Amino acid sequence: MFFIDNNSIAAIPLLNKFYSGVCHQHDIKLLKILGFNSMVCSRCAGIYAGVLLFSFYMIFVKIKTNKEIKFLILSAVPLILDVIFYNIGIYNYSKTAAFTSGLFFGSAGIYYFYIGLEKLISEQKIKEKL
Repeated sequence: MFFIDNNSIAAIPLLNKFYSGVCHQHDIKLLKILGFNSMVCSRCAGIYAGVLLFSFYMIFVKIKTNKEIKFLILSAVPLILDVIFYNIGIYNYSKTAAFTSGLFFGSAGIYYFYIGLEKLISEQKIKEKL
């Protein structure tokens, strides 16, 4: 879904409009693989990939629940530093760095979403018992 041949789908304007709500979609920052452009920038693609991959990982591996938020904050540090360093001109934009920092943040994000969802479900079960 992230990689679509620009000449093969009539729905591209609609998809671009959908993704433009969450991503700037600058042409130079889009991933291009085998002639296909992504609909989101490298960083957003990394976030989505992190969510997807870590979701699959959590299905097969029992994760110890750690409710401290420091892992989420630590995962955001590379992403924030990458944005700051690029914007102040310390280095040129790197799709690899953007994708990797997004991957870490997406993995942590889905982990904390899972913890929150698990907590919500357990609270609902407690309310139902009362």
